[in-house]
Amino acid sequence: MKKKNNASNASPGGNRSALWCLPISFWMGFFYLIPLLFIVATSFKTMGNYKLTSEFTFQSYERIFTSVMYWKALKNSLLLSLKVVTITTLVAYPLAMVLYYAVPKRWRNFFLVLIIAPFWTGYLIRAYSWFIVLGNTGIINTLLKNIGFIEQPIQILYTNTSTTIGLVHYLLPLILTDTLSKFNVLVNVFGGGFTGQAGAIRHGISRALLEADDTLRPMLKKAGFLKRS
Repeated sequence: MKKKNNASNASPGGNRSALWCLPISFWMGFFYLIPLLFIVATSFKTMGNYKLTSEFTFQSYERIFTSVMYWKALKNSLLLSLKVVTITTLVAYPLAMVLYYAVPKRWRNFFLVLIIAPFWTGYLIRAYSWFIVLGNTGIINTLLKNIGFIEQPIQILYTNTSTTIGLVHYLLPLILTDTLSKFNVLVNVFGGGFTGQAGAIRHGISRALLEADDTLRPMLKKAGFLKRS
């Protein structure tokens, strides 16, 4: 009887939560999981007369692990990713500091909107817009020719440089908006002289930076910012 009463008095909240997850589960399964499984299944087949055959083979995977071309493509992709992340981080952190500390609060949201405004357009439109800037008859080449710096256009499009510029332009607003919230630091200091208060503020900001990014610990420790005076 006790088990029956416990079952009858169970809250339906858990079932309702599961029902709310059904739409997103269906969406991810239909548009992500099923296509992914189809790609995996296709990778074990071969092509004949531009059609998939029913023959099961590991030929595609053998080609990946034995061909130098694929390893070279993987190496270039990893190097490009590392370069894009490094450049984007080096640009985003100082820009976030300037936007938070140097720009007046009443103008901060305005500049932030300008930074994230490209996300209001499609990715292809943003990519093609760089043709106007980086093309052989684009803004950069035209400006360099007009000032006499070059005689022939510089090939910028379809190079590693243009790919890096496009990816940095795409990722910069994402890292910037995530970094901007980490600079919201408030330190309250009571009593002591000017030197003691300055040291306490320095210590508090250093601790806040560690909360945001623990990889800064060696640099802050070496500078003596983590010591209490």
